[in-house]
Amino acid sequence: MNYPGIKCKEKQGKLDLYARMIYESNSRFNLTGLKTLEEIQTVLIADSLSPFAAINVPRGTLIADIGTGAGIPGIPLSILMDSAVFTLVDATQKKIGFIKDTITKLGIKNADTICCRVEELGKNPVYRETFDWVATRAMADAYMAVELGAPLLKTGGYLYLYASEKQAELNERVTNHVADLGLSELKDTAKLSVLESGCGGLLFNKIRNTDLKYPRRIQAIRRDSINIS
Repeated sequence: MNYPGIKCKEKQGKLDLYARMIYESNSRFNLTGLKTLEEIQTVLIADSLSPFAAINVPRGTLIADIGTGAGIPGIPLSILMDSAVFTLVDATQKKIGFIKDTITKLGIKNADTICCRVEELGKNPVYRETFDWVATRAMADAYMAVELGAPLLKTGGYLYLYASEKQAELNERVTNHVADLGLSELKDTAKLSVLESGCGGLLFNKIRNTDLKYPRRIQAIRRDSINIS
């Protein structure tokens, strides 16, 4: 299969093998609801690559994938952008074990894992306001995702949420929450100056430090999110 931004046959082969690993391991680890190898290749892997297919990041750029699950989007992006350094975060040990095995079998040198709740990681001074980019596909709720992602970003960094067109419509309370977290949503021309044209999703720029009260406990974030929706 041809993947967005992938021109090297070696990288293409790694992505094909990764898709097969997800397909064959899904029954044991509950990695995805997708049932066919082709769906995994297109929906999980190709769609993860599309927004970043044409961008160049400086060597050593630090990128966090929060709620990574099967390694999406972190594994495909680490293969695409092999000069960046990726940290894949998930709270489920079995999934982290699968990702570790994947990293070893695919010979990926620029990715590592952390088994931890994201809200706890955001309070850890080792990781707080450390990353140049934070990305997530696992969190459909924008309110929760921005609160969990913003504390990990350094000022000037970017938070990208893979989102459908419907999910990308933010109401006023979510927009206000974005501002409280020190983020600014990038739209249209500003967005296209950073990501691939037509990528969809939500892109935020970190314009100031995030208040130390964030992230809150997940129960508080979820409660406010439900009240908003």
